[in-house]
Amino acid sequence: MGRDDRVQSLKLTLTTEERQALNSASWFATLPAVLRHDVLTSATVRRFKRGDMIFSRGKPIDSLMACAAGVVRLSHELPSGREMTLNYVPAGRWFGELPLPRNGCRSHDAFAHEATTVIVLGSAELKQILDRHPQLYATLLEVQTLQLRQFLSLVEDFVDRPVRGRLARQLTNLMRRYGIQTPGGCGIRLGIRIDQSELARLIGSSRQRVNEELGAIRRASVIRRDSAGWVVIDPDRLLQIAETNC
Repeated sequence: MGRDDRVQSLKLTLTTEERQALNSASWFATLPAVLRHDVLTSATVRRFKRGDMIFSRGKPIDSLMACAAGVVRLSHELPSGREMTLNYVPAGRWFGELPLPRNGCRSHDAFAHEATTVIVLGSAELKQILDRHPQLYATLLEVQTLQLRQFLSLVEDFVDRPVRGRLARQLTNLMRRYGIQTPGGCGIRLGIRIDQSELARLIGSSRQRVNEELGAIRRASVIRRDSAGWVVIDPDRLLQIAETNC
């Protein structure tokens, strides 16, 4: 972050909705109020447009971040040159490696998937907070452990699940994170813009193959698509496809 960006970010403040989203995170909500206050007042606020890069692979790990509004997309470029989406981070979730000594460089890229607000807790500020609140060490370790488990689950999916199973699993995850009940209870709309190419990057497949599998799931009356995006009609059946790979 350049000096001008840092000066601009220092002038920004969180909205009430953004603060509520951060405080709603399960692990963050359990922290003492004074500790949550110290974290939020020590962090800087940055806002991004859709497609903006938040950080890039190979850069020093100099901060811990959280999504306060919008969606952050984490990605990694494979040796073949193909880009793979690792995760979509919703509001209230923290992301990125811990900026602790000898942590090295970022292992992946982060982009704003839509208009997104991020808070940035620099390594110096984090160290000061840890000095005052050493109990935060254990909590941050739990958060990093959860992120590692999610990554291992992703690897497991690639090894053990065919394309349709991976697709159904990711649609189920997106429904749980971003699902909005449609009027009349006719389905659950995915409140995130995601097209076939993005789904292909998310499951490590081609757009053509994703289109084929989406068509099969749609013909089974499990999902549908309209002008506003994807709607899950039968969540139980979608989960069954994810679990049985059929």
